[in-house]
Amino acid sequence: MKKILFNGLSEGISYLALAVSIFLMNRKFMYFASEQGVAAFTAIHYITSFEELIMIGVADGIASIISCNYGAKQYSRAKQALYIAVIINLSIGILFYSILVFSGKIFVALFIKEDVEVLSLP
Repeated sequence: MKKILFNGLSEGISYLALAVSIFLMNRKFMYFASEQGVAAFTAIHYITSFEELIMIGVADGIASIISCNYGAKQYSRAKQALYIAVIINLSIGILFYSILVFSGKIFVALFIKEDVEVLSLP
């Protein structure tokens, strides 16, 4: 049990830091924009979580390709795979950023349908 706890400690601390960060941001949103601000942030957070999961999937998928090519001393192929993954994730980031900046209200409306105050937040 001691080894399991030690092995999972770093991930546990990461999730604890995430929880504290979200708690503090929610407190600030409550101060500046009340419950509507928290609701809008939550909707945007759902969208960015989807983006993050896609990026993590690309990173996880490319890891074995890079590892295999690196182990076979095919360094140029490993670099090429890494370059492709970086371009894909950069494109995904730009796409989601553009979506949120230019048509974010449409996507927030997917999660919040009836609260006009939330949808009217800038």
